[in-house]
Amino acid sequence: SMLRQQLFLRIPGTSIYRHFHQSVVSFGRPYKYRDGKIAIHASQRAAEPADIDFQSLGLKYEMNHPINLAVIKHCWAPQPETSPKLPFHIDRTDVGLSLPVYTDYKGGKTKVITIIRKCKGDINVLKEEVEKVVGKEVSLRPGKIVVDGNYHRRLKMWLTGLGF
Repeated sequence: SMLRQQLFLRIPGTSIYRHFHQSVVSFGRPYKYRDGKIAIHASQRAAEPADIDFQSLGLKYEMNHPINLAVIKHCWAPQPETSPKLPFHIDRTDVGLSLPVYTDYKGGKTKVITIIRKCKGDINVLKEEVEKVVGKEVSLRPGKIVVDGNYHRRLKMWLTGLGF
């Protein structure tokens, strides 16, 4: 009789099997829906648009260098021969000579942050300029700047335009 009950529960089409699976389907997964729309996981959200008008942001330092991206997917551009004369400086990475702008996922990939590393010089001036570029407040950490959200492409295009 015990074996019969176990077999009865596993046979599709039986009343207990049907009742159990219908109840699971009817409850669904309400945590994936917000305001009647499916909520997209933070790691699946698209990055903030990078093709904005930087001149209209009221930046203190002009973007004098052309943005010639050699690898568009990663926003990689070759390093210019001369570095810009600005109160701050951002060193390129040793391997690949790319700009040190990274995207990181925190809290089980529910929070996306963008990190600018290898910052030198007057970091407070750089912080003010980054706040104008991203349109929100950023936080300073030792040697890096942290921005909430995915601004990877926008920041790389801006830094390339500055001449880094």
